[in-house]
Amino acid sequence: MKAFKIILLLIAVLILSPMKTVAQNQMYAIHQDNVKPAMQAEYVKINKELVEACKKHNLQGTEWYASRIDDGTYIYVSPIKNMAELDVDIFAPMVEKMGKDNFSSLFERFNKCYDSHGDYIVIHRKDLSYLASANPPTEAQNFTKYHFFFVAPENSKKMVEKLKEIKELYTSKKSKETYQIYHSGFGEMNEYYVAVLNAKDEMAYEKISEENNTLLGEDWYKKFNELFVLSLKYEQKSGYMRPELSYQPKK
Repeated sequence: MKAFKIILLLIAVLILSPMKTVAQNQMYAIHQDNVKPAMQAEYVKINKELVEACKKHNLQGTEWYASRIDDGTYIYVSPIKNMAELDVDIFAPMVEKMGKDNFSSLFERFNKCYDSHGDYIVIHRKDLSYLASANPPTEAQNFTKYHFFFVAPENSKKMVEKLKEIKELYTSKKSKETYQIYHSGFGEMNEYYVAVLNAKDEMAYEKISEENNTLLGEDWYKKFNELFVLSLKYEQKSGYMRPELSYQPKK
């Protein structure tokens, strides 16, 4: 067992060592629930009960931002400082306040809503992301579009350089389309970079995307195709942020 722990530690070190060069970027722990189609409504109901319980007992030391993907997947994003935070039982204070039986029964109801769920880490690559303006949006931008670019390890550095070129293109043209880049981390078998874009709704997203393509012109199509050449696979997903299922503790 001791040798096994040492091996896990070495794996973590090897995976996280590249992060030293992007230390300014934020790590996020992701929890993903693959919810059954027939259990979507029940899942949301139980989820709201959990959030209300967290608010009632003012659970500290954690926060999460919830999203639903169109295929019924729910993801919960929590900022973390380091891997050691994964060893902390964030719900321990809740168990003490609610009672073990009440707390356990709540999560037993969750278990009926999905056949699979899991955890992994992504890294926000601030150096590859593009912010159109320092001003925050004037309205909720809960619609989310995900562009996944899966890449072989041998082409990962080349993809980073290509993403930098795309950011430079957006900057030079003063594009109004904002995007965030995240890189797959510990817990993910397949390496990818994902561009995450937000808008008020899908119609607003399509409008600004079309305007951006016109603004960037042929340079954009060239850069995008170069990303395709480096990609093993490309996927698009859509979804919405779910503020009512998110939790931030009172300070």
